[in-house]
Amino acid sequence: MPGPLVALFWIWVLVSIGIIAYRVVTTGTWRSVPKTAADDSDRGSKRGKAKADAREAERAAFEAKKAAFEAKLEANKPPTPEPTPVADQPTPGHSAPTTLIEALSGIAMPCDLVPLPGAAPDAQQLTFTTTSASAEEIVAAVAAELDRLGFATDENGLTIAATRDAAAVHVQVAEQPASTGDPDQIFTKHVHAEFTLVAL
Repeated sequence: MPGPLVALFWIWVLVSIGIIAYRVVTTGTWRSVPKTAADDSDRGSKRGKAKADAREAERAAFEAKKAAFEAKLEANKPPTPEPTPVADQPTPGHSAPTTLIEALSGIAMPCDLVPLPGAAPDAQQLTFTTTSASAEEIVAAVAAELDRLGFATDENGLTIAATRDAAAVHVQVAEQPASTGDPDQIFTKHVHAEFTLVAL
């Protein structure tokens, strides 16, 4: 029996030496160091820090993916058309008239003014005549009628300058003696009002 006991003894000695050597390497002492609360706390704080780092890494990855997605959306967004400058935009209902009739649409000629007989048709100029009012009366009445149509008028003697939006009209009033056609009768004084469409 001494043989097996001796073998067990030497095995125990070798195991003990191994344990002591392990303790010296890991703890700096050959004695067993009991686990303390500080050790548990340190391990717990390390685990908590590791979890916090993991959450921060996940958050950073999410923000990176979000930024990449938003950048892709921005890159695929259709270009915004540039607004047309106000000066280049047509104003509805206020395009420049091409004829005097268009510019004077809605006018009611005062003082019995009628188109001058025999006058050549002209889209930009029309002459009206009357014998029932003086030149000054016609200027005042025509200016009042143009004001009613929304024109801004400026009277200067027997001349009227009228503007509205894209339309400008010049009116020249003048007294014209005209024969009645009978040599024995005196001349009858006519007053002409010449309307001209002016290009702005």
